[in-house]
Amino acid sequence: VQLKSYGSNATISYCYTDQEGKYTLAGPIDQSDKFLLIASYIGYKRDTIILNRSELLKTSVYLHNFHLEEDENLLKEIYIKAPPAIQVDNDTTTYNVSRFSSPADRNLEDVLRKRPRFEGDRSGTISVKGKRIGKVLLDGDDLTGQGYKAITKNIRPELVEEVQALEHFVEDNLLKGIINSDDVAINLKVKNKQKRKIVGGLDFGAGISDRIAASASLISLLNDTKAFKLLKHNNINDDYDLVSDVSQDWQDNRLISHNVATYNAFDNIDYTEKSTSQFSINALTRVTEKFKIKYGA
Repeated sequence: VQLKSYGSNATISYCYTDQEGKYTLAGPIDQSDKFLLIASYIGYKRDTIILNRSELLKTSVYLHNFHLEEDENLLKEIYIKAPPAIQVDNDTTTYNVSRFSSPADRNLEDVLRKRPRFEGDRSGTISVKGKRIGKVLLDGDDLTGQGYKAITKNIRPELVEEVQALEHFVEDNLLKGIINSDDVAINLKVKNKQKRKIVGGLDFGAGISDRIAASASLISLLNDTKAFKLLKHNNINDDYDLVSDVSQDWQDNRLISHNVATYNAFDNIDYTEKSTSQFSINALTRVTEKFKIKYGA
């Protein structure tokens, strides 16, 4: 039950009835000369009456009993269909990124490791069903070749809508169906590429002892040119990840694990301060449907 000002439609007060339909509503009435008293309930038609301020001033308690009628225009059934997490179509398996990602994922590589049939090592090499990925395509185009780690390690998960695992991949369309290939590739479908021509992400972190890490990645889809740009700077030896590498050694409360071939968390090499600045751009311009130019710096 709501009490609203007649002119501005602003809500003055509201309440919910009890199980028997009884309600008590109180509110100031000095801000308007007319008011709306509204009763509504799911499955019933809303009922509204107009009250004058003079009527309310005549008695200390104003009584009104609503009789709501059933709404015959109710929907009998509602279907809510979420997009499937995984779709398989012949040699193409499509994964919905939003169904596998979480706020803790810093890059697309973190998401891929959680997906069925995907594996990744410390160097960033990705495998599907035990086969190493040869290329990572960006909306169907190869920008980085074997250096795809620049994309998977730096692109934000929220920029990608779908990841397609392409088995028996053949880059040349003329050879598809003619030659047998065991190559595997990944195709990344960028979100809202028709609405937003430039998308990107920024990561920044600072710590004690003047430690700093910053990175920015940008994807541009302008006319016939597609580009991936990366800018990174850090002085914390960015290649080393303390949490993922050492957690297994520390899980039994031992500072250093003495098992054979385990990782030494206190290796001086990995704790040597190293300042690094990097910039790269990989781009592709499609001149015609069958001719494209790929370049980078």
